[in-house]
Order: sequence, then C-alpha cells, then structure tokens
Amino acid sequence: MFPVRMSVGALALGLGIGLSGMVAAQPEAREEQAKSGSTAFCLYELPGQGNGKKRLINLAIVQYVETTRDELRIVFGGGNLGSGYEAVIPLSSPDEASTQLQKMMDRARACH
Repeated sequence: MFPVRMSVGALALGLGIGLSGMVAAQPEAREEQAKSGSTAFCLYELPGQGNGKKRLINLAIVQYVETTRDELRIVFGGGNLGSGYEAVIPLSSPDEASTQLQKMMDRARACH
C-alpha cells in the first residue's frame, strides 16, 4: 500500500466541503474549540503516547500529512519540505487514520 499524502492546500480545501454542517450541528464543541484558535495559531492536541505529556501542534504550519496502514505522520514547521519537524501517531487500523484526519480538519475549521 502506498502512503497517502495530503498537502496543506488540500487539507484547507477539504475544510469547506461538507464540514460546515457538522460543525454547526455541534454548538458545544464549536464554542469550546473557537475559544483557543485563530487562523495563524490553531492548536491541535496530538493523541497521548502514554508518557503523561500533552503535545500540541499549530495546524497553521502543517506542511503535509501522510498515512499508512499503521501510522499517521504530520510534517510541520519547516521552510522546505523535509526541513521541519514531524509527529508520528501510531494507528491500530486504517479507519483510525480517517478519524484522526477528520478531527484535524474539524479543529482547523473551528479556527477560521
């Protein structure tokens, strides 16, 4: 299976397609998320890795997202592709990748 890459542009484009209804349907979630976000500083909490630490990334600087069967890789913060940082989220199933991507897109949408 080939890795799937999603550019920031595609992520942003996907935000406007069909998500506004879902966000509007959950007013309590929208209010909670809107308190801490902006288009330039949009924090997203990465799933815990069992070490008791919270790790948040700024979705405004994500360069691309790559999924495979067993992990979701988020590359962010660099000037050129490959020069930044990455967060790797282990996955138990391919469906979990879709769930994580949906959560990221929902959070980014709430920041706009």
